[in-house]
Amino acid sequence: MAAVLVIAKNKQTHRLQSSMYSRQIWSRVNDQVKNKKKQMTLSANKGLKPLSAKNVRDVGLALARIDGSTTTRDIKDECRSQGFWATQAQVAEFARDLVAQGILTALHQGNRYRTLIEPVPLAVVGDRSAVTPQWLISAPGTAFPSLSLPGSLSRTQARYQYTRIHPVQFAQTRSRRASGED
Repeated sequence: MAAVLVIAKNKQTHRLQSSMYSRQIWSRVNDQVKNKKKQMTLSANKGLKPLSAKNVRDVGLALARIDGSTTTRDIKDECRSQGFWATQAQVAEFARDLVAQGILTALHQGNRYRTLIEPVPLAVVGDRSAVTPQWLISAPGTAFPSLSLPGSLSRTQARYQYTRIHPVQFAQTRSRRASGED
């Protein structure tokens, strides 16, 4: 009986040692793969300039002025042609920031890539200053009051802003443009 326990214990020890050994091997393999990917990325962008939000803004505005609209893919391609290391994810992230800042406006046309245009003022007053009607956001069926938010925000941005102020779900909010005479 003692011999059987020793054999069983030796098998468990062997299994434990072999599983630890295999973890060490896989750990080394994963490290080698990560290092290889890093080397490939470094060699791929060798000599290219790093992309910044200013580059994306300048290229995006230029393309939007030329064609009337542009996509994040067009921006990425143009940045690459100008010698910048640009990925679609980077450009999309910078474009989201530009839309949030009101520098560009996003159109949701069901395209794979976000379509961007220059913001257009909705009305022009005598001295050529732009007037954009404000958003009136409410949550019908709740006790929370309506809120007037800047018209420079997109409808979605205004509704999200309301959900940050009042504890309601985005789907519960309603929005409409408020004229300046309200």
